[in-house]
Amino acid sequence: MDVFFNSSASSEMIETAVDGVPDEEVLNDLGAVWDYIYVALASLWLIVGIPGNLMVIISCIVFKEMHTIPMTLATNLAVSDALVASANVATTYLTILYDKAILITNSSLCTFTSILCGLGCVCSMASICNIAINR
Repeated sequence: MDVFFNSSASSEMIETAVDGVPDEEVLNDLGAVWDYIYVALASLWLIVGIPGNLMVIISCIVFKEMHTIPMTLATNLAVSDALVASANVATTYLTILYDKAILITNSSLCTFTSILCGLGCVCSMASICNIAINR
């Protein structure tokens, strides 16, 4: 644990361990740090992923030169990537906000998110395969 966290929390965890079991309060503090890191990475994915995919989609719709089969496949890839990004980031925020119990107590949200992510991943793989075949 000291390799990843060279902070007072990790040294406190070693000092307050009783019979090799870390103190629960220290573990909760480390969990909060990971939650902040996870939310920051999800926000970065949202800030970079959604506008980038929207630019690909809009450019393929607006410009007539882009109405080709390879660009249609790239647009399909951008749509599926935006779908996965938005579903994952929304679920990440809800999971962190409701202390990871939202997916356990609300099975319909879990099912809906998994369907969206699964559909997006299958569409992405199909688009990538079609792009490879088209080349």
